[in-house]
Amino acid sequence: MDTFGSVLQRLRAVYFIKQQCLATCVGCTEAAVSFWEGNKRLPSSQLFTRLFKRIKEAGASSGELNELVKAYRTAVIERSERGLSHIF
Repeated sequence: MDTFGSVLQRLRAVYFIKQQCLATCVGCTEAAVSFWEGNKRLPSSQLFTRLFKRIKEAGASSGELNELVKAYRTAVIERSERGLSHIF
């Protein structure tokens, strides 16, 4: 399965959305989008909702949107598990 960052980067490229444009549309910085695509950070749920909406408006199919959601959910779960790993 692809990472959230790779899915986002691919969809952004397919629909000709520049990092700066996406950042402006969702209310973050271009650096934040770069961090997401590099799998260094994840958008908050609020920013993800805006990002999803922008990708959908660009013409992404339901399959592509489902892939984006699945990758985001997986990344959130993995991050959560890493945060709990010190307890066990």
